Amino acid sequence: MEPAVKTWLARQARAFLRRVGLKEGQTVLDFGCNKGNYTIPASEIVGPHGKLYALDKERDILSDLQRNLQKRGIHNVACIEVSENDEIPLPAGSVDVVLLYDVLHRGYFPQCHERKRNLMKVHRILKLGGLLSFYPTHLKQYGMTLAKAIDEVTSVGFELKGRAYRRLVHDDRLVRGNIFSFTRKIQANKLR
Repeated sequence: MEPAVKTWLARQARAFLRRVGLKEGQTVLDFGCNKGNYTIPASEIVGPHGKLYALDKERDILSDLQRNLQKRGIHNVACIEVSENDEIPLPAGSVDVVLLYDVLHRGYFPQCHERKRNLMKVHRILKLGGLLSFYPTHLKQYGMTLAKAIDEVTSVGFELKGRAYRRLVHDDRLVRGNIFSFTRKIQANKLR
């Protein structure tokens, strides 16, 4: 990992996540957490009275993340392994914030109905008015547009609340990208 990325993660990741909307005491899901670049600073923000769930489909990645959490003495994170077809094993309406960064694109989920199915899973576990922080990536590479990605999110029962162009870590590089804030509406829409 580049020194600039390490510096950003150590010094600026918490401020980035606070601007996104994370607060002390919240329950947060890092959906597709990978190595935990956002899991670790998010767990520090929510603190001992909050809870963070790090979800990924890769057992080895989650094992490495758990070891890293133990080394750091972080105890408010639960790692969850799920396959692409599994439900998220959390109660409905139990999560305040979902981080969905670099997950819902055609590289991982080639079909629109696959992406929407995952968005419905997120919708189910978010509290009413809960926040979905969404960072769409690889759109041009897979023939998508930003408008299409936003439409997929809103079509299942989320309302777009804001957009910010920020510096963040993606694929172990420092980049600038659009971070979208959505809230959960009362009722989920059926898949179209």
